[in-house]
Amino acid sequence: MSSAVLRRFNFWDGEQVAWAIGVSLGLHLLLVLLLAFWPGWRISRPKVFAPVYNVALVSPAVFRPAPPAPAPKAAPAKPAVKPAPAVKAKPEPKKEAVALKKDKPKLLKPKPVAEQPDPSKLLASRLKKLEKEVAAERRAEQKLTSAMNRLESKVATRQAASGAFAAGAAAADTSSLRFQVYYTEIWERVRRQWVLPEALVKSRANLESVVVARITRDGALAKVWLEKSSGNSRLDASALRAVEKAAPFPPLPSVVRGRDHEIGLRFRPEDLNG
Repeated sequence: MSSAVLRRFNFWDGEQVAWAIGVSLGLHLLLVLLLAFWPGWRISRPKVFAPVYNVALVSPAVFRPAPPAPAPKAAPAKPAVKPAPAVKAKPEPKKEAVALKKDKPKLLKPKPVAEQPDPSKLLASRLKKLEKEVAAERRAEQKLTSAMNRLESKVATRQAASGAFAAGAAAADTSSLRFQVYYTEIWERVRRQWVLPEALVKSRANLESVVVARITRDGALAKVWLEKSSGNSRLDASALRAVEKAAPFPPLPSVVRGRDHEIGLRFRPEDLNG
């Protein structure tokens, strides 16, 4: 019996021990694999659901390969350019020096300065002119006085010869004649100063302006105005201007009473043209 037990122990000591260890390792490995891949043994994780999107799928564009580019044609060979023959540079002609003419400076002649008139000579000429005008007025007054005297003498001679006139009528005639002579002298002075407008020189229109002049006893012009218009402003203005230029006039005759006297003057273009 003891020999049988010893044989059994000898058996486990050898191959049986090695086989038992191999089986044990295999079982442990299988157990580990089962634990690792068995669904029930895995740790459960929370499931996350993403929102649902409807996406329209577009089929991708079909890209066709571009046709191959045509092979470039070989350009015809250019003919060889012959080099141009070298041109010999002509020598530049020598420029001869030209002497420039020197312009002579022009001398500017001083402009003649207008001689200013001598103030004393100018004053003397004006005085002579005034003296001539005064002398002309005096001669006109003398002519007027002599004409009036002649008329008075004629009237007196007629009265003495006939003896038919009354004293009052003779005095009235003498006064009328004297005033007529004075009026004629006034009109002649105004007429010399009257300048007819150019547009009316050859006019045949029946125009007439009447101007009234108020003359003081010493012959000064106190006032002048247009009594009747001709309808032509140029004619009216020329008539007024003529009266103003003709003043002053000779003193009023002694037959005129009062400080002044008004005289009417009639202006017609045909009177001046005639």
